[in-house]
Amino acid sequence: QQQQQQQQSVWRPGTLACLGLGEWVDVLGTFANATVFLDHAAGRVTAVSHSAMQGSVASDGVLVCNATHLIAWEIDLRPRRGQSMPFSGTITSTGHLYLTYFGLDLVEHYILEESVPGTITPRYVSEFYILLESRHENRTGASSVLVCGARRDRLCVTHIAYRCEDVKCLQFSYATSHVLVLGLEPATRALTNLVQMLELPLPNANSLHRHGPSGRLFAACAGDRGQRGGGVQWLEELEDGSLALGSLLRLPPMADVSRMIDLGATRLGLLCFSHDHLFVVDTTLATLTVFRLDSSAATVRRVEGSLDLRTALPTRSHAALHDVLPLENGLVMLLDGKGSRMFVSRFSDKEEESVKAHTDLQIVYAAKIVGLNFPRRLLLI
Repeated sequence: QQQQQQQQSVWRPGTLACLGLGEWVDVLGTFANATVFLDHAAGRVTAVSHSAMQGSVASDGVLVCNATHLIAWEIDLRPRRGQSMPFSGTITSTGHLYLTYFGLDLVEHYILEESVPGTITPRYVSEFYILLESRHENRTGASSVLVCGARRDRLCVTHIAYRCEDVKCLQFSYATSHVLVLGLEPATRALTNLVQMLELPLPNANSLHRHGPSGRLFAACAGDRGQRGGGVQWLEELEDGSLALGSLLRLPPMADVSRMIDLGATRLGLLCFSHDHLFVVDTTLATLTVFRLDSSAATVRRVEGSLDLRTALPTRSHAALHDVLPLENGLVMLLDGKGSRMFVSRFSDKEEESVKAHTDLQIVYAAKIVGLNFPRRLLLI
């Protein structure tokens, strides 16, 4: 397919528009041959069947979207949580779903049971309120969540403390951040107690990620916008189930990281909220390379020297770079939402006297995406 597509200059992708997913949607993972989406604004978890999706591809290669046919199961979170939006979630290979609610400062637990062969029925199990004593009148919220520990028998939750600057808390500043290690009951995987509270050196820890090729655990801190910069914190998982701080890679001020993406055996990509830069971390050397997508020139260039992000774009809707998707054979796909284009690119390491001097990201193929206005996410199933 790649050889055939490289002869084309136009893509007509399939979409999941019929599912009614909102603009703020995350992929929690896969379970029972389905991809599981978290729609934050709608307060809904939706699983889309892979086999149904494959069977819905028409002769011209375009996906025919039929919600009744594609949706394997759903969870409507609103009857239990009202207007409170889930912040993040994770799903395990054994069918345990954990969701965080920032405003409520709690973690929610569901079990995905196979009631009859081939049919998944979600069942609510329990909730766990963090309820930590805040300092200096700070408010706190649970953000990202991930199964952790050397034996994967703990649940890690990033926890953010912030201070309201007005009555309605429309303006606020970030204080401390922690990674909370919660105990899991061995048989049911239910949340039991707070095992550890590990303070991070940077504020606004909003993302946890396990780098697939290496198995290493990372926390991304977005920082305090315009004041303190963010960074990436290596987390060491000890045999007793606790965590320890590893290396810390600081990012430029206003490099407000939103998501981490595996880009290879030793590469971790960082996408940001409001500008067109892709930060690439070498997970072995703890070094940083920065690339910028220039939509008007249809190029990706490596940023040399110091990076000043004070002129960053005001919102994600103004940015061109909206998603990065790793492909096979060391290729990555960059999504230009503003220009409705995709760029397949390849990393190339430049060596000087047998020492890696720097890394470039070269575009090897580009295509226009037709039929979609301002595409924002890519999904490979």
